[in-house]
Amino acid sequence: MLALALVVVIFCFWSLVGFALVSTLLTRRNLLQNALLSPVTGSGTTLLLLMALNLGVPVRYVGPPLIVFLLVASIWLLRRRTSPLPLRQLAPFAGVLLVAALVTGYPMLRYGFDWVSYCNDDMAHYCLGAKFFLNHSLLSVPPAKDLILDLDASLLSWIELTIRANRHGVQEMLAYVMSVTGLSPHQVFMPLILALHLVLISATGALVLQARKYRRAALLVCLAMAFSALNTLGTVYQLIAQVAGLGALAGACTVLLRSYGASRSEMLLAGLLCASVGAVYPEVLPFLGGAYVVYHTFAILKGEERIRQVLASMSRIATWSIIFLNITLYFAVVTLIKQIEHGTRVGSLFPYYLTPAAFAYLWGLWAIGEPTTRILFAPSVLAGALLLGFIAFAAVWHTWRGRPVAAVCLVMLALGVQLFRLRADFGLFKLAMYLQPFLLGVVILTWEHFRDRFYRSISARALATSALVLMIAVGARAQFTYTRTSLGATGRGGLLEIPNASNGLISTLRRLSARPGIV
Repeated sequence: MLALALVVVIFCFWSLVGFALVSTLLTRRNLLQNALLSPVTGSGTTLLLLMALNLGVPVRYVGPPLIVFLLVASIWLLRRRTSPLPLRQLAPFAGVLLVAALVTGYPMLRYGFDWVSYCNDDMAHYCLGAKFFLNHSLLSVPPAKDLILDLDASLLSWIELTIRANRHGVQEMLAYVMSVTGLSPHQVFMPLILALHLVLISATGALVLQARKYRRAALLVCLAMAFSALNTLGTVYQLIAQVAGLGALAGACTVLLRSYGASRSEMLLAGLLCASVGAVYPEVLPFLGGAYVVYHTFAILKGEERIRQVLASMSRIATWSIIFLNITLYFAVVTLIKQIEHGTRVGSLFPYYLTPAAFAYLWGLWAIGEPTTRILFAPSVLAGALLLGFIAFAAVWHTWRGRPVAAVCLVMLALGVQLFRLRADFGLFKLAMYLQPFLLGVVILTWEHFRDRFYRSISARALATSALVLMIAVGARAQFTYTRTSLGATGRGGLLEIPNASNGLISTLRRLSARPGIV
């Protein structure tokens, strides 16, 4: 129960910090959108400050003081603002987020801090990096003797993260939570990624909620995300940088994709959110840039904007992003180049989306690893293909009508065609998870359009509602499969890497390491 409580504390802390900033910088009076945008703004702000401090000081020494500073600064900003928190409108979203935490993180109620899910090797990589940043700064050089004698395995992360210039924002996030709680990196990993999972859902709701008339659509998108099979897979498969990066992408698009001039304070906020994308997951920066170009090109063609206005705003936002990233911009660029090369490479380790089964996997109609010989598999593939074709056309239409979530979806679908042509299996595997927030956003907006168009027909409305409920329910079945596999039992999917690891492995290793003579 304490592990789940830590998730709530992390999420609420980010929400407080973010709401103080959003209320100050964002001039729009969409208070509910401000509240939904707050968690991703808070997490990005915390990370950027932490990364700046960690250039010269280990996280162990800056973590606790940074919490105090952010709390005091947030309270001071909120006392100066008159924007109220829309508690009544926010309550349904809070309920959906609670449901999302439980349906994805219920193993935490059973195993607590021992829940290590699939034990993906990415987790080991991130945990080693977190331990390094806890005790060292980014630019410090470990003693050569310690590296040669291999006295501390985390020191090898210095070569990977500093010398090879790989992204390291998530590792510093983990180290930050470790510095405050005193827990090991493996113990804080799942609570942190689950908190980021909730941030992603909240940011997706903010992206859809561009006007008050989209309030119901935003709530439904959050609900669909809570039961999205591939969204959950990204979390339980421990792709923590991906989960954080998609949330940052949704948050940045919320502020960037607007068909009118932004104030200076909004540009500052947009620059901060763009910088957080580069800091935590630069792999999705091309989607941010592509969606920006597509969205504003459509706005220019419709006469809603001028080219000079768009270019001026873009240059100011880019300037703020570079300032916030400072020297870590180099790390973001190097990582992006490496990941583009890796993501477009032909391989055979992730063949799931190179076959017709991809249509079923994409929508959660079938779980990866389930037998494909069952009678319902073929209908699932057909239904997934038809739905994807329809939503591709819907994405173009919604983009033309100025819906930001559709612009991102359209760019990702276009890249998916190219990756399939190249037979880039890993890139398609990742893209299917990237798509979920934006694909579901287009689905809900399309459903809302047809429901409102036929609002006088009770039978038509009932049919539309039943179709949406069925889609979410079917996706929940695959989601449950992924989450159940994270309990660690063998025979429940091919992605599990260490069976039964959550049955006290981390606690046992922690006790053994505390014994005298054990290194």
